[in-house]
Amino acid sequence: MNASYAQQRQQTQTRQTPARQTPARQPSKANLQEQARQLETQIRNTNRLLEEASRDRSANVNQLNILNAQIRERDQLIRVINSEISAVNRDIRDYENQIAELEREIKNLKDEYAKLLVATHRHMNSSERLMFIIASESFNQAYRRMKYFQQYSSHRRKQVELIREKQEELIELKTTLEEEKNTRMQLLSREQQEKQKLDSEKARRDRTVADLRKRENQLRQQIQRDQAEARRINQQIQRIIEQEVEAARRAAAQRAAEEAARRGQPAQPARPDVTQLTPEEKRLADNFVSNRGRLPWPTERGTIVERFGTHDHPMIRGIKVENSGVGIATSPNEPVRAVFEGVVTIIRAMPLGNGQMIIIVHGNYRTVYVNVKDVSVRVGQRVNTRQNIGVVNTHDDKTVLQFQIWRDTQKLNPEQWIAR
Repeated sequence: MNASYAQQRQQTQTRQTPARQTPARQPSKANLQEQARQLETQIRNTNRLLEEASRDRSANVNQLNILNAQIRERDQLIRVINSEISAVNRDIRDYENQIAELEREIKNLKDEYAKLLVATHRHMNSSERLMFIIASESFNQAYRRMKYFQQYSSHRRKQVELIREKQEELIELKTTLEEEKNTRMQLLSREQQEKQKLDSEKARRDRTVADLRKRENQLRQQIQRDQAEARRINQQIQRIIEQEVEAARRAAAQRAAEEAARRGQPAQPARPDVTQLTPEEKRLADNFVSNRGRLPWPTERGTIVERFGTHDHPMIRGIKVENSGVGIATSPNEPVRAVFEGVVTIIRAMPLGNGQMIIIVHGNYRTVYVNVKDVSVRVGQRVNTRQNIGVVNTHDDKTVLQFQIWRDTQKLNPEQWIAR
């Protein structure tokens, strides 16, 4: 009986249950919930921008861009909710399996306890046990018989306690299971609501496109002018950055030559495609890279309405939209923030009412902010992460910050660098 009890306790101590241990998938579920909260906040911000853009009663491309951004965000939110539902379903199956296992374990414990009671009743009552001890041939034998009965009684008490513990664990598991099922019902209802909102937004987008197509020729000319203007601005930015990079390389080559001369060594030819960084610049660049995907947005509130790279125009067929960064729509007078510590190297007025451009250097990386007004920094100033550097300018009834990231002369996709 002692061996049987020891084996049972060992099995109990080694068995893992979700009631006492956080499920392995719980961090993933928490991460999904955080993603959903962030997307809901983003959708609220985008909806506010859409209301501001809709004050112009005539449909316009800015409204369409914001609507498309909102649809992308809503669709992403639905996918996150669907992933949450899948995670909850997996946990429900785990809980159901562990409840079934625990119920079998409790049944086995009860069966064993019943056998103990039958054995106790069948073999002897308290008087018979006493006579059994008194009839011992020696003191040692009497002592062993007495200890046997004590261990037997102790085992029964422990069996009762073990059954009670398992029953409490079972109640806890069943409560958790019901909570998970309620969570699933809430998520399914929420998913359905978001799908209805998505359908409504798509219908609104279709109406906006239909209204815009009535003015397609006029809009085509306007879009072509806007694209030509954007190309001029991007070409100007590229020339400025190429000049900056070349100047930095020449300065680095000069430092290397001076250091070689000091050591009495021949100067090594500098590679034209590599920027030699000082230790401080390398530290800054390495820290910038280590924050890829976690950089703060250049505006506290806003939504991406113009994406990186070359894309088909969302409405006008045959027109390609090119973007060296991203366009972030926001509210008038929204502050512009540095996304990382660095040094301001360029502040320059842009043509045709596009505010000013600010370039901040982070080692051999650069962040570019276009369409800024009320600039609050100066060339040569070191800035900190999230430090305000100006305000987003409103141009042609649009408040859109153009934001770019460069590594030397290579354009990078800012969506891969800023936090989502």
